Amino acid sequence: MNPAEEKVLNTIKQYNMLKKGDTCVVGISGGADSVCLLTMLAGLKDVLDLNMICVHVNHMIRGAEADSDQSFVETYCGKLGIPLRVFNIPVEKIAEEQHLTVEEAGRMERYKAFARVGDETGQDYRIAVAHNCNDLCETVLLNMARGTGLAGVSGIPAVRDRVVRPLIDTTRHEIEEYLAEKGIAFVTDSTNLETIYARNKIRHKVLPELEEVNARAMEHIVKLADMAGMYTDFVKGYVDDLITANVVGDPTENRYFISLEDLKAQKELIQTLVIRELIGRVCGGLKDIGNNHVKEVMKLYSADSGAAISLPKGCKAYVSYGKLIFKGEEKAEVRNKDSRNIKKENHRGISKEDYLNVTEGGSFTCGISRVDISNPGEYFSPDGNFSVKVSIINVKNPEVNIDLTKKEYIKFLDYDRIQDSLILRTPEPGDRMVIRSDGAVKKLNRILSDRKIERTERNKVPVIACGPEIVWAVGIRIGENYKVTDNTSRIICLEYKEEKNR
Repeated sequence: MNPAEEKVLNTIKQYNMLKKGDTCVVGISGGADSVCLLTMLAGLKDVLDLNMICVHVNHMIRGAEADSDQSFVETYCGKLGIPLRVFNIPVEKIAEEQHLTVEEAGRMERYKAFARVGDETGQDYRIAVAHNCNDLCETVLLNMARGTGLAGVSGIPAVRDRVVRPLIDTTRHEIEEYLAEKGIAFVTDSTNLETIYARNKIRHKVLPELEEVNARAMEHIVKLADMAGMYTDFVKGYVDDLITANVVGDPTENRYFISLEDLKAQKELIQTLVIRELIGRVCGGLKDIGNNHVKEVMKLYSADSGAAISLPKGCKAYVSYGKLIFKGEEKAEVRNKDSRNIKKENHRGISKEDYLNVTEGGSFTCGISRVDISNPGEYFSPDGNFSVKVSIINVKNPEVNIDLTKKEYIKFLDYDRIQDSLILRTPEPGDRMVIRSDGAVKKLNRILSDRKIERTERNKVPVIACGPEIVWAVGIRIGENYKVTDNTSRIICLEYKEEKNR
């Protein structure tokens, strides 16, 4: 085993990239880097007890040149006795359809092909790609030029999920020297020599100039990337813990919020990282998300409740009653507007099919129609999230002992003051509630606003109504004119209960 192979083996061991018996999917383009990777892994195949399979993706861009590269890869894999899968993918067409650069589309399709082949093996597998030390330095410089935080300065990780990079500590010069010593041929992608691409400018112009300034420039960039990576990992752990403890959210609704007070109690660096993370969650990633978006969100700190800013991909951030809220498009299964009738029997054997019509993927509080709960019994939401139990009590019965202590989710009302059916539903325009003994009325929407219920959440509050008059806004208050008095002879007891373990 020569020094170059020993170096790669040490890298594999240092980062625990591969273990004995692993299935390894190797990406090979035919270029020097990937040919070196395949050659070295093939030489270590028995030492590491690897099951290897190669994948080559023809991007269908360079015509005969790309076909020649494919032919070279097929021949070389055959010589080594390593199975090969080839994918011909129209990358330019995909890039145009999905509004990506050709480089982005090519990278996406390559990794999809690698994962597809790995999945088809039915084994636990790793994907080995040929990024090297030069690639890491180029990525750091490119990210710095385009604008990045320390996460971008950390460059390319040696291991990310299933993807491993055994050549990450090996320079391009060492790779070419190794192939020359072994007399192994490789192909050169002509587009890698064109300086119209940003990465190629860094490769052929910027890095050589930096090495003129200091021959160890690349070594120092790698050390900086390592330090940035350690810093990023540490801070990410802190931010993740902070988000877990302080952020409330629903991935299906694609909505998250945090108390402004809790957020502003952190150092500015942590505030920016929390905001960036939450933007990424609702936007489906951090592509096209820059520091300018974070700064715009931070301007909401001093804004009035209801103020909002737009974010990429139709998302937004807004403030509401001391909370900073991030909202994106709901997941596809929630947006599905096909409806279905839910048959569910309550404890009295009454079907709710006639009453409930729930949007697929929704919940009772936002999909409920109208449920008549005038009669004693127990009524369940179709998703089983909560129930409302109704019972009638004769106060004049000497055996009855009623505890009228105030409880948030158990309410006692004067049954004889209810002149119409009791309907369980969600708020509707025109809803009102009697709020004082002199008969003063207040709109339900204003009551919810005074209780600092967000505008987007008000239509989800369960209410029990008698016509347009609200008898009980669950978790908020009951109407003054339905309260039990000394003259009450019959009481209706309404008990709301969350069925968390159903």
